[in-house]
Amino acid sequence: MKMRFACPNCGTHKKISGRRGKKIILICDKCNFKGRGTIPFTKNQFFKKNISKRNVLTGIFGLLIFLLIFSFIILPVINGDMHFLTVQSGSMEPDIKVGDVVVSVKTNPRTISVGDVITYRYDDDRDPNRCFTHRVVEIVELENEGRTFQTKGDANEDLDKRLVKMDEVIGRVSFVVPFLGHFGNFARSIFGYIIFILLPALLIIVFEIYKIFNIKKSNIKKP
Repeated sequence: MKMRFACPNCGTHKKISGRRGKKIILICDKCNFKGRGTIPFTKNQFFKKNISKRNVLTGIFGLLIFLLIFSFIILPVINGDMHFLTVQSGSMEPDIKVGDVVVSVKTNPRTISVGDVITYRYDDDRDPNRCFTHRVVEIVELENEGRTFQTKGDANEDLDKRLVKMDEVIGRVSFVVPFLGHFGNFARSIFGYIIFILLPALLIIVFEIYKIFNIKKSNIKKP
């Protein structure tokens, strides 16, 4: 395969023969400038060289992992069937500590039993976004309200002041991820914003500027 290279020093063109992908040393016939070059691949040759069984298997494995995450985590969160909540108080210590993340899964309130840890939100709370995660210590049947739940924090001495209605239950705690909430809180802070947003953006800008100033007129590079 014949390719045409341009000397970055004087601009003289020279034709070189060789197989694609071969690294060659070039010497300009006019100014004797020495450099290194690579005969480029065609599109089909590039894919043939870079796509292997290992790459295909890696891609399939990555796709399966994404589908699993999407099906069992992302989609339930979007539909409101799963909630990831950061613990802000120590009312459930020692089992659930401040900074842990509890995963509450939507469940039929009639299947909740004494001993379950549930997440709920009071309808009459002044802050509609405030949630509580406490343990059910008693199930109370009321004439007007039907089934309700008496809850209590494991670390609290007193019972919660009011009963939880069935329609106030967000979900039952399925599992707890220790310390993950600390990372989320840090990411939302000013220092986390600098480290995770501004710093990577600055590095990308610097890298792009570096590439722009290192673009040459051809594939020839100084040895």
